[in-house]
Amino acid sequence: MEGREIACFPFVLVSQEELLQAVSITDLCINAEDKIGRIIKKPVTISLSEHRAIAPTLEVRIGILAPNVLFAFSVELMEEERILMRAEFELHLDEPIKLVKCRRIQLDALDGGVQRPERRFIMVALVADEKKAPTIHLDSCPDDCEFRRPAHSGP
Repeated sequence: MEGREIACFPFVLVSQEELLQAVSITDLCINAEDKIGRIIKKPVTISLSEHRAIAPTLEVRIGILAPNVLFAFSVELMEEERILMRAEFELHLDEPIKLVKCRRIQLDALDGGVQRPERRFIMVALVADEKKAPTIHLDSCPDDCEFRRPAHSGP
């Protein structure tokens, strides 16, 4: 066995910054739950009269696998500068694709008992405090507190 190569284990050294750059959110969507508990995936509209909750779902792609590395990962639902919901996770870089499902958010809890016209809710995904996905805007209408179809804006 002397002088014979038995195995070769290739590896590459990368920095934390390179690992972070290789993480992307490929899908950020909002699913709705209607009054009888059915889940509606990516609904066209969300209305307080028809739906009782929303649930953000994200698909995260890991470009460089590093099983012993993790990043802080969070999803925020905000109105203007006020954070209404923040879900925090540890993102392990051990699989190429991860599906992250946030807890349900009761729609009546977003109003705080007061239905105000023309509200704008913003959903943001952050990895290590760096915005990693397009922001989703949910606009409410003064008529029946309906949220229009989410519009994506750039990161």
